[in-house]
Amino acid sequence: VDTSSDINGLRPKDVARLTELVGAPLAKVMAKELAASGRFTSVEDLQERVPAAATLTAEVLASLHFGSGMVSVNTATFEELDALGFSKKTAADIVKWRETNGDFETLDQVKALGIPASTFTKVKDRLSTTDVEDVDRWRRAARACARELGVNCSTSVSANGLFVWIVDTSPVNFPDQVQAARSVDAVLGRLGW
Repeated sequence: VDTSSDINGLRPKDVARLTELVGAPLAKVMAKELAASGRFTSVEDLQERVPAAATLTAEVLASLHFGSGMVSVNTATFEELDALGFSKKTAADIVKWRETNGDFETLDQVKALGIPASTFTKVKDRLSTTDVEDVDRWRRAARACARELGVNCSTSVSANGLFVWIVDTSPVNFPDQVQAARSVDAVLGRLGW
């Protein structure tokens, strides 16, 4: 299973992998629904929103990876920005600004390019200044660490692009926060993070 590929993603490899898994006609319907209503959260969500997905085999359904669907404004191609919902002109302006000035530090810098408020509102929840593959990699690490330690965790990306990892250590009797942090660091080290 290629878990670096994201059913919610807009990278060329995500689109190609989805097309390979489900076929071009269904992939197009799924992409249209993704653009209209946002990321798919699960197989059940996919099948509810795209009824034709119910015809997929259990093997194909099991191979689907429901990633963040986030797009990094600092690494996205013109095509990815266009597919996200920016106009072709705005997508070109973003790429040109990035080539001239380097990475965007905040999403406010993107907004300052004169993007209509309605467009920015539509895309802001899927847009980040952080490398999207790093975020997905950290989310997997956080979940693996939480499973090994027997704790609960939630992850998100803040408005300024920082990865936020909240760990609820109450299920485990750590003597203090320092011991909890050392345990998390030790597990991440064993996992190669």
